This record gives sequence, structure tokens and C-alpha cells, in this order.
Amino acid sequence: MIIIFTLTGIQYLLFIQLINSGQFTKLLEQAGNQNQLEVLKGIPKLIASVSLGTFTISLIERISAIFLHITCSILVFFGINFKNKKIFF
Repeated sequence: MIIIFTLTGIQYLLFIQLINSGQFTKLLEQAGNQNQLEVLKGIPKLIASVSLGTFTISLIERISAIFLHITCSILVFFGINFKNKKIFF
């Protein structure tokens, strides 16, 4: 979870810094083909459309996914180590 949020946050911060410093236009000029240029032109709109709610929802989803994985791992551990498996049914 931390790695996913860190990598995404670093990408956003990098593009924000490029836009604020005026280097983003140089990046647009270096685009190799029309497809790359269109994708790069859409990045400022995408960054502007991300809200705090989007980050909050993704954080809640990641925390619940980690909690679910830990819970399932504990259940498998108990299922392997306990002789009386009737309590699991």
C-alpha cells in the first residue's frame, strides 16, 4: 500500500513540478509522435481532476484489502496448525 501510494504521489509531484516550472512545455515539444503528444496534453487535466475524496477512497480500499489479506492468512494458518477443524465450519 505504501509503495503504491508513494509511486503515484511521486508521479503526481513530478508532473506538478514540471507544470509549475514551465518545463512541461519542453516535454511536449520532445514528444516523439502524435499519440504521445495527446497523452501528455491530457496530464494537467487529469491531475486537476483528482480530489481529496479520490485519495480517501483509494486509501480506504487499500487498507481494507490489506486487512482482508491478513485475515485470510491467519485463517489459513489456524486451519493448518489446529487439529480440531470442526470449529471452522
